[in-house]
Amino acid sequence: MKRIFADLLAIPPPTWGARGDPYLWEGLRSYAIENNLPLPDSIESFVELLHGLIEELTGYSILERDCFFVEKYAHGGMSSGYVEPSVWREGGNVFEYIQQCFIRASMVNELSGELK
Repeated sequence: MKRIFADLLAIPPPTWGARGDPYLWEGLRSYAIENNLPLPDSIESFVELLHGLIEELTGYSILERDCFFVEKYAHGGMSSGYVEPSVWREGGNVFEYIQQCFIRASMVNELSGELK
């Protein structure tokens, strides 16, 4: 079975940066499912797509230096709704987790193409 972008977001990472990060994850997953986003064909395309989607969903660039507040991810509590951009960039724990999922999914797609 060919993997798609939403497959990368099926299982969330074990840790987050800020309290809004899990809601961003769910927002990304919902968007990917609703739009049936294909799996990018390269790591560069994956990074570009991820950064673009985060900016589209939050209104902020992932290159922001500090945490930023996203109203729709606020669900109570003092720090609710804040997204930690550094965890979503290369080297950040959430990014590294998704990147590993991307590599595995790409390998599955390659193998399934060879088995036909």
